[in-house]
Amino acid sequence: MFGGIADRTNAFRMNRRRLGISLNHGGLEDIYRNNWEQCSSPPSDCQFNKSGVDRCKTIVSKENCGSGELDTGPSSASSPHPQPHVFFSSTSLTVHSSDSAEKSIEERVRMPNIKDLAGRICERLQLEVAKASLKKFSNKETNVEIGESVRGEDVYIIQSAAGEINDNLMELLIMINACKIASSCRVAAVIPCFPYARQDKKDKSRAPISAKLVANMLSVAGADHIITMDLHASQIQGFFDIPVDNLYAEPAILKFIKESIPNWQTSVIVSPDAGGAKRVTSIADRLNVDFALIHKERKRANEVEKMTLVGSVENKVAILVDDMADTCGTICMAADKLVEAGAEKVYAFCVHGIFSGPALTRLNNSKFEAVVVTNTIPQENNMKLCPKIQCIDISMILAEAIRRTHNGESVNNVSMMDEAATRSALELSQKAVHFDQARRYDEAIFCYSEAANKLLQLVQAKKCLPILRKNVQECVERAEFLKKNLHSLQEAYPKSEDDSIREKAEFMIMKAEFLDDGQHLQLASDAFKEVVGYAIEMGKSQKDAETRTKLHEIAMKGLQRAEQLDKIIQEREIDHFTGMLPEVPQIDLPLAISPAVAMNEEISPVVPSPNNASTERLTKEEVAVLASTSNINGRVYVPFLAFDLAEKFKFSTKFTDTDGKLATTEKQKKRRFSWKRASEMYEEAVVIHSVDSSTIKQTLVSDCSFISSLSIAASYERRFGKQLVTSIIYPQNKNGIPQHNPFGKYMVKFHINGVWRKVIIDDFLPCDENLQLLCSHTERKGELWVSLLEKAYLKVMGGYDFPGSNSVIFLCSFIF
Repeated sequence: MFGGIADRTNAFRMNRRRLGISLNHGGLEDIYRNNWEQCSSPPSDCQFNKSGVDRCKTIVSKENCGSGELDTGPSSASSPHPQPHVFFSSTSLTVHSSDSAEKSIEERVRMPNIKDLAGRICERLQLEVAKASLKKFSNKETNVEIGESVRGEDVYIIQSAAGEINDNLMELLIMINACKIASSCRVAAVIPCFPYARQDKKDKSRAPISAKLVANMLSVAGADHIITMDLHASQIQGFFDIPVDNLYAEPAILKFIKESIPNWQTSVIVSPDAGGAKRVTSIADRLNVDFALIHKERKRANEVEKMTLVGSVENKVAILVDDMADTCGTICMAADKLVEAGAEKVYAFCVHGIFSGPALTRLNNSKFEAVVVTNTIPQENNMKLCPKIQCIDISMILAEAIRRTHNGESVNNVSMMDEAATRSALELSQKAVHFDQARRYDEAIFCYSEAANKLLQLVQAKKCLPILRKNVQECVERAEFLKKNLHSLQEAYPKSEDDSIREKAEFMIMKAEFLDDGQHLQLASDAFKEVVGYAIEMGKSQKDAETRTKLHEIAMKGLQRAEQLDKIIQEREIDHFTGMLPEVPQIDLPLAISPAVAMNEEISPVVPSPNNASTERLTKEEVAVLASTSNINGRVYVPFLAFDLAEKFKFSTKFTDTDGKLATTEKQKKRRFSWKRASEMYEEAVVIHSVDSSTIKQTLVSDCSFISSLSIAASYERRFGKQLVTSIIYPQNKNGIPQHNPFGKYMVKFHINGVWRKVIIDDFLPCDENLQLLCSHTERKGELWVSLLEKAYLKVMGGYDFPGSNSVIFLCSFIF
């Protein structure tokens, strides 16, 4: 793909299979495929030509740049790094004389420009298009002049079947031949929409097989490779004696359906003819939805006489899928048929939007919600004339196919590019640059690191262009530089206390939103609550009105989102839990009324076998009962699930229970009690030194029932080794031993109302003025397990002033 002096090119050829070459003209060139950290300078035995990284040229027509020749910036000879090139043929106006700008707007609309797709491909490959001039003589003969050397280079010419197809095809053939006789190494034709693809068979006497003729013409012109997309018939590949890569837009269509069509889970994928049945069933299988088929009978080409629907679309979203839309008569009639059959909404997906003749008028008057096509054919003007048309960009697929073809890599799964994730990662890197320029270095470090991590994952999964490894390296290097010099930078550019507080609050909520976007709901909820606490605490001491207002806005925003997330988490946990439980089996009463029933006497219900009961589901009434039993003393205690083991216990400030302090007894109040954290009472606090019932000490707020239950559980664990007490207190180390948390947050797992549930508490404990605990504890100084379990249990029961005795209930919390 890349050019230059002969000896340099030959030296490069010896190494091109060993290196994964980045198509980047301004950065690191030799990127090994296995890991970006292995990037290094080119080895001494591989001399890169200063005029090209590999051997590639890109050509566009004169009209694409609006003047005689396309300006590609510095010439290849002066480029500081090897620069690849790709050639693009024209699909726009082919009259390139000095008065070409005076052509009418109607003519420009009629003959669209391929420049947009070509430009996007070059942008993704970080290339510049090469120079070329395309003209027509007065007798309409086409003339092509290549504006720079292509000797020994790989040439990629992009052309699509749009506008004046015959003229465009001749331009493509002439340009291929021009490059071939100019001693180019390889010439590849990138044809997103293959011309004459519908004439692939002899369906009647004396009919031509024009697709085969086009294949022969491309081969004779000198093409060495063909890259195309969604051929009308796969057998067209067999018309060629040269390699043909037929790419697919199906992954992009699937992604668009999932992201843009409401209720797609209940949709039906419909083929407008029998020929598209294979395509439709593939999409339906991947979406796990139903499919239908429309059988059509034609009077003649582009004219359908009768349609018959095979399948049901009643009260469902119908999604028509076809490879191309020309005059749109077929799909518009199909839409009418689907609406008549009861479809709620109808969408159309076509890879190639040709839209010739009355197509746009038909679409504007059709019953489609939207008609989605790709940009294999330019759609900018069509979208202006028909608002129902939407376009999917497939430039990344073509760009990656070009890159892999050039480097001798497989093009299998080339369509699995994750463009949305790539765009999100690049936007994050741009945000990092913005923070960096604003001297908000903590935010910049965070964004640089996250952007590098996202991009590296995408590169390693082959879901973005490998050239983005350079962006990964740049982000990592800048983040490391900022970390290393953070203190000196902050001293060099000091900020006021108000600015520092405000920026920290904004940074905290940005991290919370980042977790929220990543669907880490519990972590995001905790982060938003942390923001609220910080903003409120800092706002109390602020004298600056503007800073107080800003902190108040941040606190309200964080509080609102935290409440929303908590509600979502609670609903998901209940749904997940109830979904795992069996329904109560339905008991069929005897048809004949027995004497016992007639006399209103009680009868024993039929008890189902365990095997039958395990396959049933909960009734709606039982789900309601389960939800109601989760609300205890005004607080909701959700079921304990596996992902609760990832509960967050570390914070920037010490954790305080959002449910507030527990209610206390009169005895505690008379002792002039206060709430103290464990770290304030003990220099070295520990949750469990050893589980020993003999060390449990009862105080003025405990009763014998609580102590008895706890002692039995502790004795059982100590004697038989079953961790009744140890296993229910969190956080734990990798050995399952509860650990003291300096941040003050603990989680206890209790078996309440028949279900394991989690109880969150902080480490505030009631004590007197001499720092003597006014709650149950162990005789070992600084050991917390008894006090924490008692606090968690009494939180469920309503507070330390709970008047009842529940030894049996408490014991069940351990033994179930």
